[in-house]
Amino acid sequence: MSGGTAAPAGARMWLGFAALLGALALVGAGIVPAAPAAAAGRLSLDVTRLSAKDRVVSASGCSKVRVHMVKRKSAAAEVWAVDARVRKGKRTVASAFYNYEGAQGTVSVRVCARRTGLGRYELGPSRVVMADWDSAGRTRTDRTKGAFYLRAKARTQLSPARHGRSTRLSVRAQRFDPKSARYTAYSPRARVQAKTGGHWKTVRTTRLRGGRATVTVRPAHTYRVTFGRTSWATGATSRAVRR
Repeated sequence: MSGGTAAPAGARMWLGFAALLGALALVGAGIVPAAPAAAAGRLSLDVTRLSAKDRVVSASGCSKVRVHMVKRKSAAAEVWAVDARVRKGKRTVASAFYNYEGAQGTVSVRVCARRTGLGRYELGPSRVVMADWDSAGRTRTDRTKGAFYLRAKARTQLSPARHGRSTRLSVRAQRFDPKSARYTAYSPRARVQAKTGGHWKTVRTTRLRGGRATVTVRPAHTYRVTFGRTSWATGATSRAVRR
């Protein structure tokens, strides 16, 4: 429709309604008729990827998650929309909406760990709508899925104290709690490591209780404590201490 050529009636209808309601609402409301078999064969749009980066929760408020969508479509699908669900378990907590005249690759959604929890969130399935300029419409459900994680920020510290010929290391760990908006005791399985020959070697493994543990080690070494991440909390490593 370049060079000042007027759009055909079908195209003008699409442009007017799409600007107000979006292509998804058009077909869902029955404004645009379903495509005949021949036209439907020309219309195709497949979501080939849904992805988002993991986020770390370390303060109150919601997290803004950028959801990236990659699609493959036919040339006939000139008008299209994709509505991708963001789910926690079986519950839909947000929706990433893409369309031909707006966001086409990346949109931001808000996810609130305080309300919906930490851990794994799934992307998809998606509702897809497509049409050509003759107002032939088609809808389908795309089963492509992705995932991301919301993890609470964890932190740890190591405090040494000399006891005779040995050193007692006091280990403490905390993680951010979205519901109370503060750091609380965290009790992962942690590794106490000693630096030997320029490398860190695990010398003790301990399970914290109430966010604390005490480990007795030999003196004259540099130590640190570390633990890995889980699906709902980050890992952490303390500063090195020498005693």
